Amino acid sequence: MYSNYSILTTTARRLRSQQTAAHLAFKLSATAHLVAVATEIDVRYLWRPNLRDEGDNFVLEIAVAAWPCTIVTHNISDFARTELRFPQLATCTPGPLMQSLTH
Repeated sequence: MYSNYSILTTTARRLRSQQTAAHLAFKLSATAHLVAVATEIDVRYLWRPNLRDEGDNFVLEIAVAAWPCTIVTHNISDFARTELRFPQLATCTPGPLMQSLTH
């Protein structure tokens, strides 16, 4: 009984590992595609200070210069608390973006 359990768990681990590798390969491919079609934007620092985190200001500045666009981040709450409002900008987490690329 123990040996069957061991074989099943080992097989399950390998399957998860293969699925994880395939998922990672897809993410890297999708990211490479997005970078390949991206356009370089000059940052002019016109909207500062706007967000509490200085690193977020840099991202917001690029998004304003590139509008219309979507800021893809796990840090959505910080971008929701802006002093200035930019209705042409959207934010989302990476999960929904990756889902939209596959469907």
